[in-house]
Amino acid sequence: MKQTDLKPFIKQFFTKHHAQIKDERDDLLTVQLTKSLDQQLMNRPFYWQYVNTMGFEGEPMTVSFAFSDQYDLHTERIHLGSPRLHQIFQIVKDEGVFATLFDQTDSTDNMLDPWFVFNGYIQYQGAWLEEESVSVGILLTNGTMRFAWMDAVMDIPFNPVIPSYQFKLPIIISLEHGLEKIINELQSRIEKQSKEFVKESLTLYEQEVSLLNTLSHEQDEESKQFYNHSHDQIYNRLYPRIDINLINAGLFYTNRQTTQRLTNA
Repeated sequence: MKQTDLKPFIKQFFTKHHAQIKDERDDLLTVQLTKSLDQQLMNRPFYWQYVNTMGFEGEPMTVSFAFSDQYDLHTERIHLGSPRLHQIFQIVKDEGVFATLFDQTDSTDNMLDPWFVFNGYIQYQGAWLEEESVSVGILLTNGTMRFAWMDAVMDIPFNPVIPSYQFKLPIIISLEHGLEKIINELQSRIEKQSKEFVKESLTLYEQEVSLLNTLSHEQDEESKQFYNHSHDQIYNRLYPRIDINLINAGLFYTNRQTTQRLTNA
């Protein structure tokens, strides 16, 4: 996973929590935090204790997150394994977007295999709008991947409580690297399947920009503003964009019989 691949998930996290996106570039995201997010992320307990005691409103911080090696002292680099990413994952987990569930079907084997499961959707925006649901599980002992994971276990009862006399196999691939492998596979499939979508979107985009250029002759300030506004609208509507969005995720433990069914299909 490139570091920039983390940005859609980080942006989605902050947007969902009502933070304001102040600036966005390929490898940078600047966010005005809410009071709640500042208290959860920025480790300023004494500041907020003072503000609350005095009855002041308080001023949440604005933070710039970098997703590449090109960053300075005014930005915070976020990457796989970084404390900030772990902090965000923990908040997601605490809010119930992340679940840990155990296979409840009877089995003669007492070992449970750990799967990291990503449920989300791929959003295509350009020549047409389309959303594709995805559910991908990766076995955290050996990296085996299974698409349509949730569909495959619809008849399996899961519960947050581990069954009696069952034992969890140790996780070899971390959750972060499991996510990395899933995103890499999704991106590889998207790249192969979206060539016609990208081509048609770029053609329509270039046609509309060309028409706009033909119609725009005036050079006064009002005309320039109209041109820039119209160009931005065309870009936002037609320039091909493909986003991978998280709905929820979880750590699912399956018995050996269920694991065999998932890996042999």
